[in-house]
Amino acid sequence: MRNIILALIVLALFFYTDSFCQKPEDEGIFGEFKGEEYVNHSIGFKFHIPKDWHVLTPEEMAKAVKAGHEDILKSNEKSQAQQAKIERVEFVVSKKKYGATENSVLGYSLTKQPNASISALKVADAVKTVFLKNPDFKLELDLLTERLGNRDFAMFELGVKSFPKQRVRIYVTMVGNFALTIAATYWDDKNFKVISKSLNTIEFFTVNK
Repeated sequence: MRNIILALIVLALFFYTDSFCQKPEDEGIFGEFKGEEYVNHSIGFKFHIPKDWHVLTPEEMAKAVKAGHEDILKSNEKSQAQQAKIERVEFVVSKKKYGATENSVLGYSLTKQPNASISALKVADAVKTVFLKNPDFKLELDLLTERLGNRDFAMFELGVKSFPKQRVRIYVTMVGNFALTIAATYWDDKNFKVISKSLNTIEFFTVNK
């Protein structure tokens, strides 16, 4: 069960429905770390990651993505074509090193949306629906709007029945035609405050193209 905790955060960043999915040929749009600040010049946002948290290596990310993918395949009956449309997770940081138990984790992904009518609430609702198909999850906070930094996000929170102390919180906002999905899993109020402090440093800026 050691790696299942991190797999949960990767699962939170995965969803694949006919309406909200990245096309297989789309590429992830990566930013870069500058010390404890993450900057994405392609999309136009930046924020500070929690101090002394661990940034997963590409190898650790690959293991986490594989575990999350296997969870999806077990819990959903989808065609191979739909399974191929899993979005990319851009990065994950964690309080403890990869594989540790009761590990608070923060990660985000980007998905290009097919049209401008798709809202952050629609995307968040689609993610919530996928989660709640798994009987181990229960809804703690239903969809509402929360402001992080200088942007409004759609948000909901889930509890995990097999890990009663754990919470998974999902935030979604639209940046142009991209859905930015942030997922955070935490085990106590102290770690949630650290995550909240980090997310409230989010700043969106205009990209010069």
